[in-house]
Amino acid sequence: MKFHKESSKTTQIKRAKDLAKKEQVHFENTIKDFYNPKDRVVLKALDFTVENKEYHVTFGDENYVKKKQKLQSIAYVQDVENIPRDAYRHLAAVESILPREYAISQTRQEINAYMEELIPIDFIDLNSTIAQEGPSEEPDITDPLIIEQVINATGKGAYWSVKKILEYIIPSYVEKGILDPAIPTIHLRISGDGQNVGQKVKHVMITVALLDDSINICKPNYHYTTILFPGSENYPTLKVAANALH
Repeated sequence: MKFHKESSKTTQIKRAKDLAKKEQVHFENTIKDFYNPKDRVVLKALDFTVENKEYHVTFGDENYVKKKQKLQSIAYVQDVENIPRDAYRHLAAVESILPREYAISQTRQEINAYMEELIPIDFIDLNSTIAQEGPSEEPDITDPLIIEQVINATGKGAYWSVKKILEYIIPSYVEKGILDPAIPTIHLRISGDGQNVGQKVKHVMITVALLDDSINICKPNYHYTTILFPGSENYPTLKVAANALH
């Protein structure tokens, strides 16, 4: 029998699966020696290494719902904590039990597509008002992919309908008791801020928040982006962009 490192990848995977199947049979035959027959003992996974190469084998039918929830949770943490894709890829290479980065990326694309159906993106032409400033300040965002996307989008603004945003978030606020369906008036706060993306371009974000939710009004996760455009904060650009709110 060939050494592991001399075997093809297909052979290495087949050996790992065959070993796992034999261990599963041995496990099931040994249960009766340690547990009552009525106890529900289930072997869910097996981890082992061969020449420092890690293998993680799962048993039984995969719970699709739990798997999807796990992928969505990891995608959420990546976004909230600003974990770059390369950083997660290296982490997943060290810890084999973590989902692969491509699966997280695919999940993020599915979430984006779903949200785009609920809250479509409209575009604003800002070419006549864009005025870039020199790279005199430190960048807030340094991710090369984001920088490239922002540079390519210069002269264009994105707009998400405030009405669509409210239609999406209001049910959760009603469920939490923050909004009362019997009171038709909602108090909104419109605010904006600029950030440096790399050393080449800035972008401006205009958000909407519910003043009715006074406890969370200062928390960024409760400010919902309604307008986003590359450029600096100047009156002509803000005037054209804000027209979308009318």
